[in-house]
Amino acid sequence: MGKIQELDTVLADQIAAGEVIERPASVVKELVENAIDAHSTRIDIMVEEAGLQEIRIIDNGDGIASDELAIAFRRHATSKIQTRRDLFRVQTMGFRGEALPSIASIADVELVSAQANQAGAMIHLRGGEVLATQAASARPGTDITVRDLFYNTPARLKYLKSPRTELSKITDLVNRLALAEPGIAFSLHHDGKEVFRTVGNGNLQQVLATIYGTKAGQKMLPLAASDPDFKITGLVSLPELTRAGRNYVTLTINQRYIRSFPLTKALIAGYGSKLMVGRYPIAVLNIELDPILVDVNVHPAKREVRLSKEEQLTALITTAVAEVIGQQNLIPDVGSQTQELVAATAPALSEVAEPTAEVTIKRPVVVPHEPVIINTKTDLASPAMQRFDQRYQAPIEEQPAPIPPSQPLQTENVALDLTTATKTGFPQLTYLAQLHGTYLLAQAADGLYIVDQHAAQERINYERYRVEIGQVSRINRIYCNR
Repeated sequence: MGKIQELDTVLADQIAAGEVIERPASVVKELVENAIDAHSTRIDIMVEEAGLQEIRIIDNGDGIASDELAIAFRRHATSKIQTRRDLFRVQTMGFRGEALPSIASIADVELVSAQANQAGAMIHLRGGEVLATQAASARPGTDITVRDLFYNTPARLKYLKSPRTELSKITDLVNRLALAEPGIAFSLHHDGKEVFRTVGNGNLQQVLATIYGTKAGQKMLPLAASDPDFKITGLVSLPELTRAGRNYVTLTINQRYIRSFPLTKALIAGYGSKLMVGRYPIAVLNIELDPILVDVNVHPAKREVRLSKEEQLTALITTAVAEVIGQQNLIPDVGSQTQELVAATAPALSEVAEPTAEVTIKRPVVVPHEPVIINTKTDLASPAMQRFDQRYQAPIEEQPAPIPPSQPLQTENVALDLTTATKTGFPQLTYLAQLHGTYLLAQAADGLYIVDQHAAQERINYERYRVEIGQVSRINRIYCNR
């Protein structure tokens, strides 16, 4: 026998499965995308044991003809493309014809499907081999069940994470698909319990509120921009609504969820300096373009794409986000809120006890002019906080005198002054503690304040420099007038 021989069909399918099916979430992705391509308006996903025991997906789409069920499980059998030209204008989620045979080669699969006004049929496969094909009673659409995933590929099982992690992957995937297709009603159940559900009315903001919470949904801004090649629509969060990672940014191209670092970077660049360091917004952007401008065939799982005019698109995204954020008043009007707060909290102020606990601060608290190093147990009323309050509330025209280096450390408490709070819009604060050497915790009549001491120092320096520059300008004008 020669050294070169053709691989067995089942073995070839298992190799393909290694590229397409990495974990249970990959199965969910491929099957849900098939349901979307079948023009479904409702898709129900049910998983057991994070998908390792069973994955069941039911849709109300076009369905599969009974005489085509067996063909659907052959490699490279697809209804998405017909000619080579179609490959460069792909407008469907799937097109390779590898998903169903790859899944069937490493699991036990049972599929029941029917088209409108047609009799249904069922096909049962295990390890890529057809065990049964028969007529079945079914409503229009497709009902597919995948059991014992990776039963014949133990090496793949070894690299799976915990059930909690695998379930989080599935949940995140379904969330992205729901954001990409707000007109489809999605539901996800795990071990018989509903994880989440969308109504499928096309309202993207409602879908986002279902996934991330009502408060997050209320702080989203609609975005729309276009040029001759691209059209962008979606939602971006106010700068005050941020997360610690980029995972809350969802990008879709022609309703296909993708990962693109350049596009995500362009989105963040649109916020400019309005985001804190290390914080990222929540955003959902759908980019519509001519399919000829995007190559979706560069990754087996179609997670990444190649764009022909990426620089033009990134510039459009950055400009669109900057315009939307720039139109917002990001400084809240606290004057009227403070008046209401004074009226509401005045009767209860007598019941507020002064804090008596102590705190050990090991790092220096940076204040203007002279840093105060606190490395012993002190009363919670820190003079650093007092000086910060006084300097922050001082009018811009007045420059407070520098603190002499020899001034001793005082420990009297800072009293709540609602009258001053009403006038300045920034209440008197009672210092409580320092957190992680970075944040100052303080309380006022309206609640807890967390002050970034480094940002506060920068703001104080900014105000001081502005005053000094203004004084120099006035002196120059007086000198010139002479």
